[in-house]
Amino acid sequence: MDDKFLYGNLKIFDTPSGKIVQEILKTTPLYMASRGLGEIDENGRVKDINIISFDIVLEGGFENCKING
Repeated sequence: MDDKFLYGNLKIFDTPSGKIVQEILKTTPLYMASRGLGEIDENGRVKDINIISFDIVLEGGFENCKING
């Protein structure tokens, strides 16, 4: 983790769903989205977040979540 960014590697397995993702990535940009639990403070910001999982999505919530590769 670097300041407010999280970097990592992604392994897409040769499962039926993984093969679909591999084919889509050949022609279409994909993004990562996180799912988590946390508390919302009085300013509407999430604090003490606990990331549960990451999902591959067609439309990311922000540009920096684009999958490279």
